[in-house]
Amino acid sequence: MKWIRLIMCIFVIPAAFIFHLLALLEIYSVFLSSLFLFLSILFFIWTFHYSKTFNRSGLFSRRH
Repeated sequence: MKWIRLIMCIFVIPAAFIFHLLALLEIYSVFLSSLFLFLSILFFIWTFHYSKTFNRSGLFSRRH
């Protein structure tokens, strides 16, 4: 989960923000860029909320 959050912070959320700024300059669709920005921030918050569930299920845990 730590790596997913790191990738989100460094690449996905800034890319969504830049895409949204370009959409406000009417280069791209504002609806799609707003949706991309909203979903990327929502997924980032979701990783904090469900990290314990993933660790217990064994999906991202180191013990198998």
